[in-house]
Amino acid sequence: MNNRSKREEYERVFNCFDKNRDGKLSESEIDEYLGEATKEDTPREKEGSLGLEEFVRLVEEGEEREKERDMKKAFDVYAAMDEQCITPLSLKVALSRLGHPHSLRRCQLMISRFDLDGDGLISLDEFRSMLMH
Repeated sequence: MNNRSKREEYERVFNCFDKNRDGKLSESEIDEYLGEATKEDTPREKEGSLGLEEFVRLVEEGEEREKERDMKKAFDVYAAMDEQCITPLSLKVALSRLGHPHSLRRCQLMISRFDLDGDGLISLDEFRSMLMH
């Protein structure tokens, strides 16, 4: 989905929430759809309302947090538990569990391709960079 269609989708959702069509989401309109759990984390424009721009920012921030959580979960599948990094051995073990066994040497080669600092390991930041390619 490109940025234009995402923006249009956000506006469509915002308009669905905006029951009285005043261009702002009141606390009751927000709470009706999002529930009390998000009430304290929701930026309010004035008098408990949330404008379109704040709504878009809130949704985009939520999407980014969700992407980061998903990326961390994927990283944790391959990471060595005690080191918080992906080692050749932890990669070998994880790939074997997933039904894709590789030799330790092959895992070292895979890691070297994305090992930006040359330490023979994949950190969370290197993993993030790898996923962006």
